[in-house]
Amino acid sequence: MIAPTPVRLFEIWEQGLGCSILDRTRLLLERVPSGGEEESGEPVGQLSVGDGDWRLIELHEIVFGPCFRAVCQCPRCGETMELNFEKNDLRTNASPKSARERRLLRADGHDVNFRLLTLADLAAVAGESDPATARIRLLERCVLSAETAEGPVAPKDLPESIVAELSQAMQRLDPQACIHLRLRCLSCEHQWHSIFDIAAYLWSELHHWAQNLLREVHALARAYGWSEGQILALSPQRRRHYLELIVA
Repeated sequence: MIAPTPVRLFEIWEQGLGCSILDRTRLLLERVPSGGEEESGEPVGQLSVGDGDWRLIELHEIVFGPCFRAVCQCPRCGETMELNFEKNDLRTNASPKSARERRLLRADGHDVNFRLLTLADLAAVAGESDPATARIRLLERCVLSAETAEGPVAPKDLPESIVAELSQAMQRLDPQACIHLRLRCLSCEHQWHSIFDIAAYLWSELHHWAQNLLREVHALARAYGWSEGQILALSPQRRRHYLELIVA
C-alpha cells in the first residue's frame, strides 16, 4: 500500500462527509489501493469483510502509525479505561480469503453451498431498518444453493440451527471480519470482550487530522498569503516550524 498524499487524504475526507461508514470505507479502499504483488485487482465491493478490514488497518499504519489509542468504560463499575494496542494485536493470523470461492456446509441433513460476506453485501442491506429482513437478504446473497434429501431449500427457509452453523463457519473462515478486544478492568477485575470497528476508528482519526490541518492551513494562509495547495505541499515538519514562527 502506497502512502496517500495529504491532498488525497483531504479529498477523501471531504467526499466522505455526510456519508455512511460503509461508503467511507469504500472511498478509503478505492482511493488508496493496496498495490504490491499481493494486489488481486478485485473490486473493493467483492473483498471479503475481513480482507477489507485488514486493508484499513494497514492504511492506518501508513498514515497514522501502528499504534491505536481509545477510551472505554467498564460495563460493571463504570471506570474509564485508556486502551493502547498495536496493529499486530489486531491480526488473526488468517490469510485473506476470497469471497468468490464456493464452500460447502453439511449439517443436520442439509448441504449448503455458500460464499463469504463481502463489503458489497453489507452495503446492500445498510439501509434496511428491520434486522430480520436484512438477515434474509444476506442469506439470499451468500447462500448459493441449499438442499436436503427432499430437494432444494430456499435460503429464507433454512432452519435456525443451520443459519447458526453457517454464521459460525463464516466466522471461522474469515475471523478478521469481527475483531474482539479482550479487556480487563484494573479497578474491579471484570473481564469482557469488545468489538473493534476499524472503519469507524480510522474515519475518526482522519476527521481529527483534517480538522487540525484546516486550522494549520488557515493560520499559514493568513500569515504568509500562501494557497491551500502550496501549504499542503509542505511536509508536516515544515508546516510545524512555520506555525511556530507565527506565534514566536
